[in-house]
Amino acid sequence: AHIRTLSNFVSYYADTDLYAEMKYRRSDHTAFEPKTDCDRRFMEKLREYIDYMNKWEYKRTTIKGRVSSVVRCYELLKEIKGEYELKDVESYDFRKLRNLMTDFKDSTVQNYLWNFGLFLDYATGNNPFELAKLRFSTSQVQRQFIFKNEWMKLYEVADVTERLILSLGATMGLRKKEIIGLKTEDIQGMKLVIRGKGTGPNGKVEIKDITELVGRDLDAYLEHRNRILDRYGDRSRGHLFINEFRNRIGRPLSDRSLCTIIDRLVEKSGVSSAPTVFGVSTAQQ
Repeated sequence: AHIRTLSNFVSYYADTDLYAEMKYRRSDHTAFEPKTDCDRRFMEKLREYIDYMNKWEYKRTTIKGRVSSVVRCYELLKEIKGEYELKDVESYDFRKLRNLMTDFKDSTVQNYLWNFGLFLDYATGNNPFELAKLRFSTSQVQRQFIFKNEWMKLYEVADVTERLILSLGATMGLRKKEIIGLKTEDIQGMKLVIRGKGTGPNGKVEIKDITELVGRDLDAYLEHRNRILDRYGDRSRGHLFINEFRNRIGRPLSDRSLCTIIDRLVEKSGVSSAPTVFGVSTAQQ
């Protein structure tokens, strides 16, 4: 606190923040001491990368965060890979790195690996992070899981719509956004096209085999869906899940409506805690 106060005093007269400069120098790439030839080659590329970001006037905090992520990932990967060249980093190395970062939140791990991938793209022209196709939770709340017997209790009292939602989340790992984003055209035989974060040609797309449970629930739901649309008109714009509430019937299911469906199912089933059915295999708990 005294040092910070002194720095403020000096900054007032000298128009420079020495304390911020000191913190930046202590946390930049010089904190990494190269010990081998591989380390020295890594440092050369890292310094080039820093110069590149400075040239394009990246914010100092951005540069600091990216450098910290790159150094952290480089050192962690050495623990499992030994001495390595940057060009030798593969997509499966990113999966190994993720497994090492068990003490961090998903959002933090994603940020570290994303920054490391950007650095590798600059250094080698290849970004293994994109090829790894890792999936991360975007939830900012503490997840609450349920056991198999509780999940079965939910499933037993669920209607055809609720059953398909449950089976998609539990046996195929779909999150809430992915479920409501599904379209009928995404059903391709026994394959399901899953569109993740982003839209257009750059959006993340994954194709998965439809599980046996999802296949049965999907057939039942499609019959139910067709009956509704035949009676009330098709306003779904091709979306698989449609709203079944009052004046919005036949329209695409919204995020809020999906949450309402799950809340009502939980209340109907008597399960004591709200389940996490999106993006985790609750059926296997």
